[in-house]
Amino acid sequence: MGILEKYHCGIDPGATGGIGIIDSRGQFAAAHRWDRKNPARLYSIILLLKGMVDKIYIELIQTFPQKDVGFITRNQATLVNYGIWQGMLYAAGVPFVTISPITWQAATGLRSWQAKQKLNPAAPSPLSLARQLWPAAPLPYLADDGKAVALLLADLARRDSLAGIDRAAIQAQAKAKAKAKALRRMSKLY
Repeated sequence: MGILEKYHCGIDPGATGGIGIIDSRGQFAAAHRWDRKNPARLYSIILLLKGMVDKIYIELIQTFPQKDVGFITRNQATLVNYGIWQGMLYAAGVPFVTISPITWQAATGLRSWQAKQKLNPAAPSPLSLARQLWPAAPLPYLADDGKAVALLLADLARRDSLAGIDRAAIQAQAKAKAKAKALRRMSKLY
């Protein structure tokens, strides 16, 4: 990674997640899988990125209650990882923006990719798209899907930067509007 060059980074905080880094031209720079036994190694990578990225895009993790057995334990690792990644970003002082799966999937042409793959196993997935876009990226295994998503998030960060899109500001504005709307509704009740 060059000293003055800007990079773009994405993080998939899932159980098989990872971190992906591309340069300002969209070329592959690095990708690392989540390592629950050694998150300090990933933290050191984040520290190296300080000042080299404007902000990191991290996939938003949301869980919705379900009635099936084991729901809580199946999703616990993902929620813990999400918290660890956020903690590392806060500790490193690296700004980040949460990106919903719907947003990055739409931006990469992978909207409803899982449903499409059920109908046609040859339909594109995050892993197949990342392999196509970055043939030099180390993505040989199915378990590299998290690194693939991270690279796609990094590319979305790059494209947003080129287009002048500030997703953090957009999200803050949406939250402010929702809060104002809720306050108006509450004032009508009293």
